[in-house]
Amino acid sequence: MKEPNLAADIGQGLMGVFSSYAKKDMGGVLKGGMGILRAAGGGAQKADAYTKKTRTSPADVVSPVSGGNKL
Repeated sequence: MKEPNLAADIGQGLMGVFSSYAKKDMGGVLKGGMGILRAAGGGAQKADAYTKKTRTSPADVVSPVSGGNKL
């Protein structure tokens, strides 16, 4: 699974904003600007929490030993 790339998302958003501005599409400029703010703000926190939550391996799991050892 790929981790979110915040810089790439913001870069694509900026390209969209500049493209909309060149076409004189002010609605697209505002929409792109809001997308950049969303990616830079809450999106990064959500992505970070997801990454921390899912970054595990079988070695991270501690299970009781079966057999003669009693806990």
